[in-house]
Amino acid sequence: MDNMKHFAGSSEALPQSSVEGRRRIRVLRIIARLNIGGPAVNASILSSSLDAKTFSTKVIYGSLAKGEGSFKYLMEQQGVDMELVPELGREISPLGDIKAFFKILGIIRRERPDIVHTHTAKAGTLGRMAAALCGVKVKIHTFHGNVFEHYFGPVKTALFVMIERFLGLVTDKVVVLSERQKDDIARRFKIMPGSKCAVIPLGVDISRLSASNGVSVDLRKELAIDDKTVLVGIIGRLVPVKNHIMFLSAAAGVRKRRPDLKAVFVIAGDGELSGVLKSFSNSIGLEDCVRFLGWRDDLAVLYKALDVVALTSLNEGTPLALIEAMACSRPVIATDVGGVGDIVEDGANGILVKKNDLGGFVAGLIRLIESGELRHRLGAEGLKRSAYFSKENLVKNMTKLYLDRFEAKRRKK
Repeated sequence: MDNMKHFAGSSEALPQSSVEGRRRIRVLRIIARLNIGGPAVNASILSSSLDAKTFSTKVIYGSLAKGEGSFKYLMEQQGVDMELVPELGREISPLGDIKAFFKILGIIRRERPDIVHTHTAKAGTLGRMAAALCGVKVKIHTFHGNVFEHYFGPVKTALFVMIERFLGLVTDKVVVLSERQKDDIARRFKIMPGSKCAVIPLGVDISRLSASNGVSVDLRKELAIDDKTVLVGIIGRLVPVKNHIMFLSAAAGVRKRRPDLKAVFVIAGDGELSGVLKSFSNSIGLEDCVRFLGWRDDLAVLYKALDVVALTSLNEGTPLALIEAMACSRPVIATDVGGVGDIVEDGANGILVKKNDLGGFVAGLIRLIESGELRHRLGAEGLKRSAYFSKENLVKNMTKLYLDRFEAKRRKK
């Protein structure tokens, strides 16, 4: 976990800004949608927590897809300046995307930002193209994950790789969430050289987890589950890349191999596969031990109730759910994909298994369900590890990047 030392280094003092006495640096943040997940949390923290004496921030965001929960309230609560572009969303729509592009172009011309920072794939494409056409000084994009694996077929994937390589030519810096992701972007997919990548991990606002957003009912009471039953949960969009089929298959595997264990499996989230997953769960006889919760905004209640947090994804950037689980002292079990291995160390603060390794996942779940001591030990170590992903480190690292890039461009004038 050498990269953790790199994260810890972010606590060093920032260099004195040479923009003192000048007007504030205008940041325009563009994100496809504020759905529940890491990108929206990341964008919210940055938009509300940058030093207001140095930066002014405006956020452009798009529409949610059907079945997605919203994190828009995170920015609304902080009074962030926001503007909706309805056509900017997840789905590819030639006409809608063209409309979104010209609306973004108009906003950039009106706002005249010094920095355009884009999050998520579509916002990154449309936002950086518009920023380049408008001559914006600094263009930054964050790869919260990538769409180069397990999202599309080979032809469409190759097209997206080509688009990202082109966009790399007009991008000053890309932010990646882990060293593994940097390796993917720079070496595996050759999007841009490693010198243009800045490793800045996600940040978690612990205070957000310490409150339950007005919902005080205990989840176990709500679900009529006693304290002796181990509650295993998975949190995220119900889409193919999250591989919930494996989670349900693992639940069936645990029941088959250890029918003596008392466990209930919950799925928090919604999405396009909701009906498919419910039908599959019933078809393999899990009606009495699997609960579908839909989207919930009472994360403190949810994490407090869970004994184990699982992730079965085929592809990830740095999953927010695992960081939040660790920040709540919850043990995690996850597939070793993307940046997961940068935050979870097998046997130290969680259990890692290979992608699609159902047998290994079942074995890991059994270990966690049968041993309260193991759950406590991994949860305690996870809490220590989560400190590397603090809100403060995220803001400090991004502030330094913004100032460095802005000053570098200013000196070239």
